[in-house]
Amino acid sequence: MLLRTEVKGIQMKHNVILAPVDVPDVDNLLQLFRLLATNPHARILALVTGRPVHPDPDHEVQLWDWDLAFSQDVLKVNIGRMGHLLRGFGNRIQFFDGGIAPRTPVPHWKHFHEYYRMADIDPIRALHLCQMKSMTELVRILLACPDASVPIVVGGPMTGLAQVMNRDPRVAQKFSELHAMFATWGKSKMMSLDGTSRNGKQFNVECDPQSAHHVLNGLSCPIHLLPTEVTRVKAIGFWELSDLQATLPRTQQAHEFLQLYHLWYHYVVLPQRDKNPDEMIFTHDLAGALSLLIQS
Repeated sequence: MLLRTEVKGIQMKHNVILAPVDVPDVDNLLQLFRLLATNPHARILALVTGRPVHPDPDHEVQLWDWDLAFSQDVLKVNIGRMGHLLRGFGNRIQFFDGGIAPRTPVPHWKHFHEYYRMADIDPIRALHLCQMKSMTELVRILLACPDASVPIVVGGPMTGLAQVMNRDPRVAQKFSELHAMFATWGKSKMMSLDGTSRNGKQFNVECDPQSAHHVLNGLSCPIHLLPTEVTRVKAIGFWELSDLQATLPRTQQAHEFLQLYHLWYHYVVLPQRDKNPDEMIFTHDLAGALSLLIQS
């Protein structure tokens, strides 16, 4: 079971793992959950990038029309939410400001008003729980690590990672490998949330292609990219929420994860099945954590 906490016979030896993720994607929560579960002695540095959002969206608001201050507030709320969902792992995980991605292929009216409602926690409480550290502090931590000792597991756009590398180029020599659910060969049909064609543009790349270019050309460590073609496949998808639930441990945290997937399933997956009967629940961004597990 890919999402269970126990991994028998495997002892991961990483001391520090950098995990650039974005919110409010539930797959990224599962990625962090998997990293914490399979690396019981590691310190997980979650570099969290927010999506550009509009405070009062309707169907007429364009994708480029977003508000920075509001997006930063939403980022803080979601970091508090992530800390709440991962509370069982204590101080082994720290959250850092990964900035706001410059683009989004998701219409603003769909972000929170349609499916990512705060069903699991009150937004004010989530903001109160937010413990987001600065990018400066993250750079300081990474520079103190031995060279080639920190694996990177990416679950979203590379906005924050590019900014960290720009803060101090010496950070790049601290990384041992990069694993990311990223890009596509153009052979997989992209889910469209606004009825227009995605033209083969994969979400994590489309949100910030410039940062992706900077990171992938600026690292000398091994890079493992897992495109949509290896994550959007029936063998690792779920037809119904009950199928996904069967892979989760019976804990309060798992129940809260499932609540979020219920919203995604109801507002996005089911409507897509009217156009594509093969549409399933896919946990795309979990692939990076599984890649690290396999390579180790």
